[in-house]
Amino acid sequence: MSMIRLALKLLQSQKKWMFLTLCTLVAGLTVCTTVYFSTQAIKGAILEKSYKQYGEFDAVLLDVNDSNVAVDRIQKKYPHAQIGKMGLVGSVRENEIEATVGWMDETSATLGHLKINDGRLPKKSGEIAIEEYYLHTIDPSWSLGETRTLNIGTHTDTYTLVGIVENYSSEWSTPLDVEKGVNDFPNFFISVEEFKNNENTVTVHLIVKVSESISSAENKAFELLEEYQYNGYFNENLFYVGLIDYNVISLFSMIFIMIIAVVSTLSIYQLFAFFYREQVKKSAILRACGATYYQIYKLIFVQFSFLYFVSILMSLPLTMIVSFVFIKNTFIDGSIFRDVGYGDLLIGSLIIIVVFLVQSLTAFVPLLKRKDHSILEMLKARKTNREKRILTHQSFPIQFVVNQVISRWKQTTLSILGISSVILIFFVFVFLAKETEGVWEGEEDFYYLASQKGYSYEPLAGMKLLSVDVITFDLDDVNSLEEHEGVEFVEKIPFSEDVFPILDERQQTPFLKQWSSHFIEEGQESDISHFIKDELLKGSKPLPNVNFLTVNEEEFNKITDYFFNSEEDYAKFSRENHLMIFLPSDFPEEEIQALQGEELILGKLVKDIEGEHRLEQWPYTVSNIAIGEFTLPIRETIVQHLSGITIVVDETQAFSQGIFSGYYDLKVYPKHNIDRELRLEVDTLTRNLIAMIPGSLYQPILEWLQEEKKLIDFIFWTGWLLFFVTVALSSISIGTNVYSRFMEKKEEWAIYLANGMNRNVMAKCFQLELLIYFVASVVISTLAFVALVSFINRSHTVLLYLIYFGYSILLVFACLYVCSVFIIKRANKRSILSLIRKPE
Repeated sequence: MSMIRLALKLLQSQKKWMFLTLCTLVAGLTVCTTVYFSTQAIKGAILEKSYKQYGEFDAVLLDVNDSNVAVDRIQKKYPHAQIGKMGLVGSVRENEIEATVGWMDETSATLGHLKINDGRLPKKSGEIAIEEYYLHTIDPSWSLGETRTLNIGTHTDTYTLVGIVENYSSEWSTPLDVEKGVNDFPNFFISVEEFKNNENTVTVHLIVKVSESISSAENKAFELLEEYQYNGYFNENLFYVGLIDYNVISLFSMIFIMIIAVVSTLSIYQLFAFFYREQVKKSAILRACGATYYQIYKLIFVQFSFLYFVSILMSLPLTMIVSFVFIKNTFIDGSIFRDVGYGDLLIGSLIIIVVFLVQSLTAFVPLLKRKDHSILEMLKARKTNREKRILTHQSFPIQFVVNQVISRWKQTTLSILGISSVILIFFVFVFLAKETEGVWEGEEDFYYLASQKGYSYEPLAGMKLLSVDVITFDLDDVNSLEEHEGVEFVEKIPFSEDVFPILDERQQTPFLKQWSSHFIEEGQESDISHFIKDELLKGSKPLPNVNFLTVNEEEFNKITDYFFNSEEDYAKFSRENHLMIFLPSDFPEEEIQALQGEELILGKLVKDIEGEHRLEQWPYTVSNIAIGEFTLPIRETIVQHLSGITIVVDETQAFSQGIFSGYYDLKVYPKHNIDRELRLEVDTLTRNLIAMIPGSLYQPILEWLQEEKKLIDFIFWTGWLLFFVTVALSSISIGTNVYSRFMEKKEEWAIYLANGMNRNVMAKCFQLELLIYFVASVVISTLAFVALVSFINRSHTVLLYLIYFGYSILLVFACLYVCSVFIIKRANKRSILSLIRKPE
């Protein structure tokens, strides 16, 4: 008889065991492959989406003098780097819209994943391609193939439109001191040939993808930037927005696969240990017939290989189905057919092979333990180690279970730790999902827009001198958005980081002095006397960390009605340069007289054409003062809140006088229950606001929350899947272990039953043993739970996590109860004669 036939015959003799082993292998394999391939598909979809939105490059090097030399140097140090060139001529102003003019070579366009909606990029002089929003704003009637005259720099040339580029420039990362036409990206694309011949050439930038590996790209990109004295910037939008979940998903995936592999391996070990306890006599007969241990090991390997191969075939269709469900209920994007590459298939195959090798080794362990036994010992199934008996005065079930637990303390410990881990796995994944979700307070349906993600400045005399002018939202554009019928309210914050109230010596009250000392930058003196020509203002100091709010007539009336219960004259407030101040609740009332009705200077440091610093000043009169932070209810779910000190001024006067250049932050709240058409209009208007501002931030909060929910769903579904599989495998492992102990002592049980023991007592023994495992596991997992919720910062209450922890305990208890039912049912089927009989 061949080895394969013999192996299959032996497996066939234990059909129920073989079925249980196959189920264990299929469950472990299906879950491991599902999680791995689903994760790779999700990661592939995230990469593709992020590259399309933020570009595939890692860094941008600015104003590179000799670009060819720089490219060679980078390529030499980073052999796998991809480097594109981008040139900027400057900017062009058409219809009050400023657009950057430049070109990109083929590598830059490829790394940027530029999408050409219609036509192509320019290839020769006189051709131009334009970003979609700029084209529709400047000249919506300009069609492909038509020519227009444009003023670029000092040249006036005629250009033929050859391409329309999908909006991209507002999404890409920019430096903090971004300037149109200097360090942003082209909105008007000309050809490389025309750029080289253009006398207005300004800069050449390098768009660099340093590494193919996401994990090492960030470090290598910063290493490259350091070499160029940080004359460039990192693609923050790609790594910190688009790929923010990428590494988290990879980490969860690997942890998940490792846990499943360990649990399924332990289950396989218990199952094979049980199988070879039953098959030990057959192994002895093989040895008596002349078989060597090598041949017996080969037999075991053939058996396990057959089982593993069958489980792979069974798990393939299950993997497809479960992966589809898993992806659609988590990140939605991704397909194992589209987004899983050959490299992923290779790594997945290696994981399966490694798991196979590890689990096949565990199959040899039960036989290795009997390697030193003689053939006679194996035939008689003689135990070499006598169990210690613990005599107690308790009832038989308690005494019996105590002996069971203590005599096999290693297996007992392993079982308890296994159940504890299963309880904690569910809780930990729920904890991670809930903490990732956080607590979202307030109105969720709004658009958040920031004209810039940051700015650079020079601290000077307690004030801020901007390095370059910050690009902001235009007042007229914002007012137009406010007037749209689908908009309920727009919370508008002007860019005021360089605007400071200037307090004279009498206005510098003790509270405001303490406020200034707390917020002034370390090492800075707030002495601005050398910037002030008026002798009456000598000794004045700027007040830092102050919010500014600009209002129109409607907003002014709401504020005066709510805070001051009076009708104020808006025309007077605007015409006479009045302002309102909102002070913290702990501001002393006796200090109000230093400000009420007094003239308050608003100042801003600027640099003139000659490079000299000067202080621009605007006198205002304090008309109203309120003690308490600015908190204004707009509707039931919308509250406008500004903490600290807030100054309210008229919108029209503040902008016309040049105090503010525009709005920096906007929150746009659409009306409730508006129809789809109006909602799309609001969506388009908000997108158009940021479309022409490089480095801006656009967050439709509902969409943002939905994106955040994808990671939460991934963690939650992964936790559920991991919990159910581990609890099932652990139950199989523990159940097999308990039942194998019963079979080892079947003659002893036969004697007890023959002497009149009720089978209910036997059932009670099994249940009591499982109960001991469960109680000990609950104690251990409870200690871990208390430690976790006590020492880790939480967003949610302990009660919420206690409820989920209780669910986990109940589910594990239910699984162990089902396990005990199966054990009792199978044990009760064995008659006294079958237990005591020794078949030859």
